Amino acid sequence: MAVIPEGKAHDPSDPTVRIIFAKSYLSHYAPDLVLDAFAAAVKEYPHLTLTMLGGGPLRYRLETQAIALGIADMVAFHDRVDPEESLRLIAEADIMVMPSRRESFGVAAVEAAACGVPVIATNVGGIPEVVEDGVSGVLVPPDDCRALTNAILRLAIDRDLRIAMGRAGRAIAGQRFDLKDNLDQLEALYREALQAP
Repeated sequence: MAVIPEGKAHDPSDPTVRIIFAKSYLSHYAPDLVLDAFAAAVKEYPHLTLTMLGGGPLRYRLETQAIALGIADMVAFHDRVDPEESLRLIAEADIMVMPSRRESFGVAAVEAAACGVPVIATNVGGIPEVVEDGVSGVLVPPDDCRALTNAILRLAIDRDLRIAMGRAGRAIAGQRFDLKDNLDQLEALYREALQAP
């Protein structure tokens, strides 16, 4: 079991905003959309960096896309890393983007929230259980590049909002996804089921 690090305190005088995408490079996770939205956002707020963490079959295509968009020098691609390194990279980010076209639950969003990193995600699958729109992050429609770009810009420009959402996300993750609490609830459910006629 890994210890979830709290998000890194960034120097307020440094305008750089670190964005992370931490999913496999598969079409249904929309890494292509991340690059398009990032390229649009960086035109309005040039102090952005993007870490693409995950690896997968689309890596070469995504690297080619980054070159074509003129953002290759602002994007770092990583294949899968061990869980501790993944959590370290997430904790060092200012914003996580997770514009999945479909998603079962969204463990990466829980990890980001637990690190105090606000999440911009789509309103699909179990993501709304993790990301409260306007509280711990921003929910956008799937495949909406403009909405994703606007959400990135909103959080990049408003440091106080970003910090407040990160803190709210950490509190929500601690309340909803505490391992001991979840195990206690599961045990109670099993006990209740065993006592049913």
